[in-house]
Amino acid sequence: MPTLGRVIGNKYRLLYPLGKGGMGAVWVAEHVDLGVNAAVKFIDPRFAADERARKRFKREARAAAALQGTHVVHVFDYGIDKTEPYIVMELLAGETLATRLEREGRLPVEQVAQVVAQTSKALGRAHDLGIVHRDLKPENVFLVDESPGFTVKLLDFGVAKLLGERDQSELITQTGNLLGTLNYMSPEQLNGSSNVDARADIWALGIMAFECLTGELPVDAGSTLELIAEICHEPFPKPSGIARVPEGFDAWFDRATWKDRALRPSLVAAVAEEFAVLARGVRGKCELIGDVRRSIPSVVAYSSSDAHTLPDDERSSSIPASINGRRDINHIALIAKIGPTHAVLWTRYRAERGRTIRLTLHFEDESLGETTLAEVEHLDDHPGDRPEMWPYEVVVRFAKPIDVSMVPASLPHPPKLD
Repeated sequence: MPTLGRVIGNKYRLLYPLGKGGMGAVWVAEHVDLGVNAAVKFIDPRFAADERARKRFKREARAAAALQGTHVVHVFDYGIDKTEPYIVMELLAGETLATRLEREGRLPVEQVAQVVAQTSKALGRAHDLGIVHRDLKPENVFLVDESPGFTVKLLDFGVAKLLGERDQSELITQTGNLLGTLNYMSPEQLNGSSNVDARADIWALGIMAFECLTGELPVDAGSTLELIAEICHEPFPKPSGIARVPEGFDAWFDRATWKDRALRPSLVAAVAEEFAVLARGVRGKCELIGDVRRSIPSVVAYSSSDAHTLPDDERSSSIPASINGRRDINHIALIAKIGPTHAVLWTRYRAERGRTIRLTLHFEDESLGETTLAEVEHLDDHPGDRPEMWPYEVVVRFAKPIDVSMVPASLPHPPKLD
């Protein structure tokens, strides 16, 4: 177990923890003789005894070391201290692409072009050496601070595959390694194909570019099975339907994410060059196509003298609904606007962005109507037009489009509260 002050391999003294992921932890360490700092990565103790996990960890070190270059994190050393494997890497200053997207929402086109170009250089070098990354995602793309701009460093080759070797795809399903990765995995990976090649990395690069420009993922279903089914079988939305992306990006994205791998480009350098051409001369963030809260149609108010309704001066034009199957006052929502894919809720329930809730629309006093999974896209706690007793306005996206024709024109009674 890594601890403060412990010396690893008789060379590196651990100074402080830098971060922890699903498969291990990273510490900042000082070389005891040279006095320079490095990053030391450890495998999680839960997996240290698993021979497959240890091989995966060693494969990460070997793959990254073989790729030594500008756009791949440098690996200096690998070893086993007592029974704990470790990797010594360069200490990077900056942030991951995932962190930047979480803060910024989406990136300017010129920054996305740099991410695509530099990531492609790292991938192209790997592919030339017969290495497929297989886990390309924003968490594994590090943006090293430089003035001006940044340099991309590709991280985590633990799921990488050497072309021609026996597939190790079973490692992808180990606990802690699947979560957060599915959205970027190609259909052939999700189907368990043993012939995963460079085109899987090109697929993930396309998904990342979509997310960087629009601030959204093409698919983000409510459950793992639904997500896999949509990635493998359902058409992706057009990026231009979400944001004013550069001309030609829709076609570029379609080519990068053909579900039939045979139709997908096989050379990442060519894909990157095509993106550079369509992004040339374009600056700034892509404007989103309208505000979803303004574009959703309003629904007709209900009115009732029931004891549980709002006071006369605080009645709202909305359809009632319950959150996560509960109908107490803290889990009732008033749907101010509703459309096939989105709804605007007024509620006391603080539903954080990214959380999935179960939403049930109430059409009559005692009967339940449509129930659907919905992901929270926005939460606003600033006072607005809504009554004071509803402190939060929440925008949700339905896991699957609903039929708004089933929403009645008026409701004679709101639901009774538990």
